[in-house]
Amino acid sequence: MTLHIANQVFGRLTAVRRVGSDKQKNALWLCACECGRTAKVIATHLRNGNTKSCGCLVKDLGTKRAQDGILSNLQHGHSKGGKSPTYTSWQNALARCTNPNRKDFKWYGGKGVRMCKRWLSFSNFYHDMHRKPDGAVLGRKSDTGDYCPKNCRWESHSEDLRTRYAKRKRKRG
Repeated sequence: MTLHIANQVFGRLTAVRRVGSDKQKNALWLCACECGRTAKVIATHLRNGNTKSCGCLVKDLGTKRAQDGILSNLQHGHSKGGKSPTYTSWQNALARCTNPNRKDFKWYGGKGVRMCKRWLSFSNFYHDMHRKPDGAVLGRKSDTGDYCPKNCRWESHSEDLRTRYAKRKRKRG
């Protein structure tokens, strides 16, 4: 039995989707790392804590030690002290498309809305969308379109509500 771990966070890795099995028939998962890279990881290695990053953690430990000679709290990802609003928006959009356990999955992944392959990496998403403006939400121009550079923009909450209302009205009328 394979456990569904999509959108669960394991150290610096967020499980995206199952991508098959290794030679020993262990479940392999595609994971997005906070540094922007992706990695295929055996599910049990994620769950037991053996794998916590794409490999960047070891590099960062060496860099941090070289800088100050001690092992302190590492600041990894997009902001100091935790995940940035931009990262959180990306992570939530990815979850809406990939995690059937989310309440809103039926309106996104359940209807075929996907995250484009390029945006499975947070660094690519950030390169295309830049920093999330204060009070903004990630909006899609086309209600049925995927999350991709041509179809997404930062919107105010009121713009998002107006867009959704207009789309519903067009569908009814």
